[in-house]
Amino acid sequence: MTRKHIVLKFNDGITDTTSQVVSEVKILQQVLKDWGVLDPNESIDGKFGNKTLEAVKLFQDKKSLQKDGIVGQNTWAALLKVSPSEIEIIPRSTSSGSGKPTNGVGSISSTFRPSNRPNHRGIDIAVPSGTPIFAVANGTVVGIETRCKVGDTNCGGGHGNFVYIKHSGQDFQETRSAHLTSVSVSPGQTVTKGQQIGTAGNTGNSTGPHLHFEILANGTHVNPLNHINPIV
Repeated sequence: MTRKHIVLKFNDGITDTTSQVVSEVKILQQVLKDWGVLDPNESIDGKFGNKTLEAVKLFQDKKSLQKDGIVGQNTWAALLKVSPSEIEIIPRSTSSGSGKPTNGVGSISSTFRPSNRPNHRGIDIAVPSGTPIFAVANGTVVGIETRCKVGDTNCGGGHGNFVYIKHSGQDFQETRSAHLTSVSVSPGQTVTKGQQIGTAGNTGNSTGPHLHFEILANGTHVNPLNHINPIV
């Protein structure tokens, strides 16, 4: 099965600054820097401004693409060095509180308890390090780890830096976000749906940047895909 790259379309006449858009523009800006078309001294600020637009046009010109500054399917495919058929454009959220741990950004790289990983008690969402991570529902932070470094596979019980949140009024009672680079909440803190709780990373027992996301219902790990739709 071909792995899809789930992305947003930019500079198409829609202007917004939701956290979904900001986090994806940051990814775009980093990729443009990697291609050498965006000044390495430019800040990765998540704003699709004139300098980002000119970098997109320069890249399109180099790749003999339509030089319109629109980051659609063909431009994303060239940026990511994949076939256009591997690019799936998704609509933007109308608010930051989407109820998705990465706000719809990324692709599922591992499912819940696959046959080759029966002890994998969550799902993995492949995203670059630094991608914002959000609370999927209102709740209270009941546990965090912030001291883990990349390569310390046992830190945080293998979860690396993490955030655990208790919820009420849902069909689940706890969510766990693991392998984070940074944590932006504290134990006992009340969080709301769509609030940023940290950034994705590669800490703990992890082989690459991603979010490991778990849901517990009645004290038991359950398949997150039965409770939320994290990507679309």
